[in-house]
Formats: sequence, structure tokens, C-alpha cells
Amino acid sequence: MISSFSRANRFVIICSLLFVSSVFLAGCTNNFVPGNPTNNTFACTTLADCPPGSTRCVNGVCTSEDEHGCVPDGGFEWCAALQKYVQPWVTPCTSQNQNGSGPINQQPQYGSLSAADNAFGFNLFSKVLADEPDKNANMMISPASISLALSMVYEGAAGTTQQEMGEVLQIGNISPDSLNQESQSLIQSLSNRNDVNLSIADSLWLNSAQGFQFEPDYQNDMATYYNASAQTLDFSEEPASANAINGWVSDNTNGKISDIVSPSELPNYQAALVDAVYFKGKWAQPFDVNLTQDQAFTTSDGSSQQVPTMSQDGQYWYFEEDDIIGTPTLQAIKLPYGNASDPSQSMDMYVFLPSDMSGFTKNLDENTWNTMEAKFSYQQGTILLPKFEYGYETELIPQLKELGMNAAFSSSANFSRMSSTPLEIGTVKHEAYIETDEEGSEAAAATFVGMMTGASLDSNEPKPFYMDVDKPFFYAIVDDNTGEILFMGVVNDPSAQ
Repeated sequence: MISSFSRANRFVIICSLLFVSSVFLAGCTNNFVPGNPTNNTFACTTLADCPPGSTRCVNGVCTSEDEHGCVPDGGFEWCAALQKYVQPWVTPCTSQNQNGSGPINQQPQYGSLSAADNAFGFNLFSKVLADEPDKNANMMISPASISLALSMVYEGAAGTTQQEMGEVLQIGNISPDSLNQESQSLIQSLSNRNDVNLSIADSLWLNSAQGFQFEPDYQNDMATYYNASAQTLDFSEEPASANAINGWVSDNTNGKISDIVSPSELPNYQAALVDAVYFKGKWAQPFDVNLTQDQAFTTSDGSSQQVPTMSQDGQYWYFEEDDIIGTPTLQAIKLPYGNASDPSQSMDMYVFLPSDMSGFTKNLDENTWNTMEAKFSYQQGTILLPKFEYGYETELIPQLKELGMNAAFSSSANFSRMSSTPLEIGTVKHEAYIETDEEGSEAAAATFVGMMTGASLDSNEPKPFYMDVDKPFFYAIVDDNTGEILFMGVVNDPSAQ
């Protein structure tokens, strides 16, 4: 096993805002399951000596047992049919309880949608990585923003167009009514935070110059389930109409994204569907600014850059392992935001440091993500993490076509449930931004879908670890309660903006 990473190793950051669902199990309280009662054998005299998540100091050892001998489950529920604990948004289970004799609490309405969004996000990001001509560029996307924007489009599709979109978005097996309900629940859950600033906003824009109208049922569903306001503009009025849309995006991303659409392109579209995601969270344990100093960071092209690097010692959720997820060695750590004392509402930045970045990212998907998620344990150690800030923008139609979504971008597109006007998708523009420093992280993203006129329809005791994040990294911001990945990206050079 590895005990530290040399400077020859690359790293991956997965900023993960994960909200773990609450479930009552036989004999156990919310989010607890039977298991090892000790918190990695931290010695204690009183509870004050114990790490977060501990509930008692018993016989000189910290424990997170409750009165039933149960410990936090990290989001797992007991599945009698499979005879194992599963994450409900990843592995569906029957409605039996731990004894196999009765119902357990229903999994969250957003469970299957979050799993679908994450699976789609990893698939799409792999294509974005592969297609980016500048291999030294810092890249990022927001799977949540893209999924929500395209889900609104999907709700107006029919026939082959709907089938292809459903398969690519991983939501083809979710009924329209269920998708609406899950989308509503997901948006409400993500927006219902009081320890960090997290918001989701959606909007519809109609081109009055063409007399365009949405089908009444479609527009009502968008308002009800996506809280999407519908506004009418004359898209030919430049730059006023583009300024209105860009202003809405800027307002909903705290000014981090302000030019999602240009005045010259807007008249090409009959309608636009827009999603915006914004996050700002302070570290539960801020980094000391006085400890930040310039250190070497080896970029993806092998050159070395001196970049401001934060440093912190403490107890963290951490794991290291050999020969995993396509890389010979891997270190990973969680850095919590906000109210870290409440595990069911935690939001974290996950930092993954693989020795083989290419092998790691090629094997990164929803299944490997969940495999890694289950490996963390609470340990003492040191983390060195560079500060970084950058934005990224891309047109996603090529990657969506590579994944199998073709009809939506052709003259054979069928969006008859959206409008009686023949339509096809003319653009799927995506912009994202992130900044991480000693106080915490701020991230934003927006997705603009332009609809244009179409043609006719169709664990052992660990030693203290040392983790120096000094190579290119991957990150994602995910929500524990829903499992929804909000942002993911790659930083090849922290000094580039």
C-alpha cells in the first residue's frame, strides 16, 4: 500500500455535495446501520476528544454507536432481497424491511433521477475530455445543469427523438409523470440548504417575432415541476433580447456567468430553455491563509508551475489503495463544507489523486464512483491543495451525438409535445466556473438550449497520511442527500484562468 504520493503523481479532485437519504431500519435510528462501533480507535477521555460523528466516549475509545449498537451508514439501506446494504439511488431494492417481512421507508422521489443524472454526467464528461483539443486546458461541466435543461427539452419530445434522448440521459425507463415529480423533488432538495448557498433556476424564452407558442400543457408542467418562468421576447431586437437572457443567467449565478448567448445568434431560435446552478460554501474547517505558500505543481504537459498551495493537518475522511479504477495507486480525501456535524446534510469536496490520470478518468463512471465512495474512513493526516479559479465553456452537440442523441438535432426531430411548430435543437451551450481558496468554494454553471425551426415531424489501522495535490486533477461537486453531481471538471494548471 502507498503511504504518500510523490510529485510524479497526478491528482483528481471530486468536489462532492452529497446529501444522504434518511431511512429507518429495524432497530436503528436515521442513517445508522449495525457495524463496527469504533471511530478508528481514537483514544478519548470525554466526548470532546472525539472526531465529528462520534456520539460517546466508551472505555477510553471514541464510538459513533447509538443506543441500539448502530453506526452511521453513509447513505446505505439494508436490502433483504439482496442481503446487503445498498445506496437506494444506485441499487434499487424491494419493499421488504430488514427481516424481509414488511415495508421500509420509500426511497426519495429523486433517487433514480440522481443516479441517471450522474451516469449521464460521467458519460458526457468522458466525451468532453476526449474531444477537447487543448489537452492542457482546465475543463469542467455541471451534470446537474445539463441534465435539468435537457430534461425540460425531453418532456416536449416524442417518438424516436424522445427515445434517443431518454437513452442518452439515462431516464428512458422513468415515466413522464415520475420524471416530473422527481425533477421537482430534486430541485427542491438541492435548493433547501441553510449552511451553504445552493440554488437551481430554470426559465423558458419565446420568440415573439415568430409568434411562437408552447403547448399549454407543456408550459404548465415546466412551471409546476421545474419552476420555470416563461417570458416572451422579440429575439430580433439586438442586443436587448440577448441582454435579458444573459441578465437572468447572471442574476442566478451571482455574476459568474453573464454571456451564455450572443445577440447575433439569438434570432436563429424560436425558443430557448435555460438552466442555472450556483453554489457557494465555506469549509467546515477553513485553511489558514498564513500557511499558504507557492509550491511546485506539475501540469499535464510535464512542465512545473509555482502555484499558491494551501496546507492543513487534521482528521478527515480518507482512503488510499493500489490497483483501483485504472490507476496503480490512488489517494482520496473529503473536505467538508458547511455543517459537517450533520452527516445526512454534508457537502464535500472529494479530492482524488491517481498515479495514472488517463487510466483513472477512462474508468470513472457511476459504478466506480460508488465503489470509491464506500471506501472512506476517518483518519489523521495532512492535505496540500492548490488554490484554483477558472471557467470553461463548450458546445455539447458533438458529444451528445457521440452518445447516441441524433434525431433531436435533425430535420426529423419530433418535439410535438412542446409546440405545434416543427422544432429541432440548434445549440446546447454550456458554461461553468469554479473558485477554491482558503475559505471554501464558489461554483456556477448555465446551460442554454436553443430550439430552431425544424422540418416535418418524426480497513486496517491507518498511519497518518500525507497528500500533496501537485498534479492535474478531476473534481465534481455532488449532493449527499440526493446523490446529484452538480459540477465536475479537470484542472491541468491552477494558475490558468
